[in-house]
Amino acid sequence: MATSLTDLTHAASWLWGYIKPQVYSNSPSSLVELNDAIRNEFSCIQPEMLHVAVDGVITRLRFVVKEDTQNKYASVVE
Repeated sequence: MATSLTDLTHAASWLWGYIKPQVYSNSPSSLVELNDAIRNEFSCIQPEMLHVAVDGVITRLRFVVKEDTQNKYASVVE
């Protein structure tokens, strides 16, 4: 099954948006070059950036739990 941007979580979509300009900056001309560029850019992501992304997910989860009137998600963020 093919993956499209609509299949990605918000965090993954944000992360792809963050690295996409760098991936395509050298205009990869083959799938091998594209794959290498993606791997290279992911390896350059600093841990602090990942912490920011994770904190954003946690913030959104806490909002969902707060707004959850039926307590479906109460155990997600405790």
